[in-house]
Amino acid sequence: MYEFIVQNWKYIFLIGIIILGALGYIEKILNLHWSRKWLLVLLILFIIISVGQIKLSLDTDSKINSLQADFDESKTELSKLREKTSSRRLKEDQRQALVKKLLTVQMRYPIVVVCRMMDVEACNYAKDLSAVFRQANWTVGEINRTFLDDIESDVTIFKTNDEQEEVADRIASVFNSVGIECKPENIRENSLSVNEPNTIYLVVGTKHN
Repeated sequence: MYEFIVQNWKYIFLIGIIILGALGYIEKILNLHWSRKWLLVLLILFIIISVGQIKLSLDTDSKINSLQADFDESKTELSKLREKTSSRRLKEDQRQALVKKLLTVQMRYPIVVVCRMMDVEACNYAKDLSAVFRQANWTVGEINRTFLDDIESDVTIFKTNDEQEEVADRIASVFNSVGIECKPENIRENSLSVNEPNTIYLVVGTKHN
């Protein structure tokens, strides 16, 4: 309480002045003659009540601010959780940018998008990416759902011959430019079924939180 009074002495002093003025006004209007003793008692009583009200108000504000901070923190955590658990989908600006940039890459090889076996989220994302290549007038095969392993990046490119290096690098550059990480990774032999010769395979990995 002492610390509270020290911190808020200006308000308490102001309240005291106001109360003294009010008591003097009441005394004059009602033609009362209060003794100094009663005036002092009333002044102290009113100050105690006023200080209590101020402290209660400040405590309430503090609790409200604390609850608001907890609420904001919970909203942030919920947003992060939704982001972690939600499925990957192409944003409209990403889709448009991918189509536009892939149109500038000469389509010399068919492309097949690959996803992990039994990974519904990755395969749905693979469908989105496959549709982008079709919109860019590429020859696109059916979704390949045979990949058994995983990759570190969002997507990677598996080439069926060394002559595809230039085109593969340009595709990787296009994906990286729109925020979809695509980097070279070692694909274990027999970790996916390669049925289309002379085809570039875009491998989609599991979503990483």
